[in-house]
Amino acid sequence: MPLIHLSSWRLILINILAWGIIQWGAGYLTFRLPRHRLKHDAWLFRLRSWEQGGHIYRRYLGIHQWKKWLPDGADFFAASFPKRHLSKRTATYLDRFVVETVRAELTHWIPLLAWPFFILWNPYHLMPFMLLYAVLANLPCLLLQRYNRPRLLTVLALTRSRTSR
Repeated sequence: MPLIHLSSWRLILINILAWGIIQWGAGYLTFRLPRHRLKHDAWLFRLRSWEQGGHIYRRYLGIHQWKKWLPDGADFFAASFPKRHLSKRTATYLDRFVVETVRAELTHWIPLLAWPFFILWNPYHLMPFMLLYAVLANLPCLLLQRYNRPRLLTVLALTRSRTSR
């Protein structure tokens, strides 16, 4: 049983507001993190062998075909880093882009981990819907970062090897 009992329309309103606050708050929180805290080789963000350098997302999910429809968080926060297109091929820019994929991935992990708090005011039978929203709203964006990061790291390594010659 939820700790807080609400009428149906209040429950809907509170859920919409709570998800909005969590999504926006996660974006704001990670936007405020300094770059040196966002390491692409940290446990959560490091690439796994089963991801096959991001190819698994292309092969089995067709991510390259639907990624253009996902929002870019840079549209919501002024002075943030746009990730929709690769605009430069310098090592500095590519390194920053990699960091920003970590920031974006973290932004989408937070709401996925926050959904259990909805048990405080939602009846048990609605919790699968809260999880479904968390997954549908965040997993595609999270996977996009997992797809882009190995590609960016490859280009970054090539760029660095060319400049070191």
